[in-house]
Amino acid sequence: MPPYLPHTPEDVQAMLARIGRPALDALFEDIPEDVRLRRPLHLDASLTEMQLSERLESLTARNTTVSNTTSFLGAGAYDAYIPAAVDALASRQEFFTAYTPYQPEISQGTLQALFEYQTEMCSLTGLDVSNASVYDAASAVTEAVRMAITQTRAHRVLIAGGLHPGVLRAVRPVLEAVGAQLTVLPLTGLRTGPDAAAAALDAEPAGTFAAVVVQSPNFLGAVEEVAGFARAAAARGALTIQCVMDALSLAVLRSPGSAGADIAAGSGQGFGSGLSFGGPSFGFLTAREKLLRRLPGRIVGESVDVDGRRAYVLTLQAREQHIRREKATSNICSNHSLYALRAAMYLALVGPAGLRAIAESAMRGARELERGLLSTGLFSRVEEAPFFREFALHCALPPALFHRQMRARGFQPGYDLSGLAPEDCPGAPRDAVLFCVTEKTTGEEIRRFVEAVASVSASRADGGVR
Repeated sequence: MPPYLPHTPEDVQAMLARIGRPALDALFEDIPEDVRLRRPLHLDASLTEMQLSERLESLTARNTTVSNTTSFLGAGAYDAYIPAAVDALASRQEFFTAYTPYQPEISQGTLQALFEYQTEMCSLTGLDVSNASVYDAASAVTEAVRMAITQTRAHRVLIAGGLHPGVLRAVRPVLEAVGAQLTVLPLTGLRTGPDAAAAALDAEPAGTFAAVVVQSPNFLGAVEEVAGFARAAAARGALTIQCVMDALSLAVLRSPGSAGADIAAGSGQGFGSGLSFGGPSFGFLTAREKLLRRLPGRIVGESVDVDGRRAYVLTLQAREQHIRREKATSNICSNHSLYALRAAMYLALVGPAGLRAIAESAMRGARELERGLLSTGLFSRVEEAPFFREFALHCALPPALFHRQMRARGFQPGYDLSGLAPEDCPGAPRDAVLFCVTEKTTGEEIRRFVEAVASVSASRADGGVR
């Protein structure tokens, strides 16, 4: 196999001479001596392409994946079916880039596809404007809160406790670095509820809080009363930000805009992107028109060229760094454009009716699974709360023990809530398991899983579960 780097020793010496350095080591003088490797790497002997492929396949075969087990994991990453056409179209060289193009005159196809993506996300969220995507849900929520702070000039943020722990962990240090103070309300059962938010807002003078952030469905799968949060926030001068980690829920639940949210931010992973060990995917960000100039990132607009023909451009660029420098609306200078394009392709392929059918299929499966699990005697409800396709149940066994038992039977049995850190989802039950069903989950898989849980329950009754 040829070397990956093409520089000959003569090339290296010429470059070092040009920059006035005696050797390659001089380029790394800022790295502390005690962490530098001073010996050869002792790599294995080189392999042919065929040998390397076989070696990598043997390593990946050791992974447990949704292809070789039955999984009921969700918690922000969903095993959605991806139509073959999405991979075929997204791999075309015209689209195959992570970046939003800067030269509209040679990028009309990509810009039109991104314009369609923005239109689709506005339709799903019930809001007026969308950018061309951001990196992930954490970036989206962070930028949404920054928008609210800039718009209201307040610096306190109220967060409902059901926000995804990964998002909260990413959001907290970024916002604290810009002087924002976060207050996280604990869950009561599976939800926070608008009354708790209203009480927290009333404890301070009107205008103290920039935003109320609520995830719905929340991390535990429960559907929050977003409209109540929005009314409480608006009455006290704050904006409402709805986080949506499971974008498929937008096909059947009330849209953020119609519920009164000012901004919707979240993950679009379920729209044409695989699990990929948790990423990459993309984050979406939509808002009301009054917040258009606060919206970060690239925005594709429709215009006409000198001949009066429809054309697409990157619009409102005066918000961005290359023009406003340190006064730009955000530090975002890129996004996950390729994954936003995949979402546009996916949504166009399945259409509104197809997307709703997919969502309803997952909802039916989730309710079938919940009924089955409750019938085993090993699980009980935390609360009678509406849910989309994820739900949390109390487990009569320690959740970690339940997971070991089910993995031994060939299942990935949901998300173990006992592993949450103390600051994650305050008030959430730590003796519970979070289950998820997707459109790929079959009735036979649900039946086999429930039977396996019933066998664990019977073994527990006999004292045989350890």
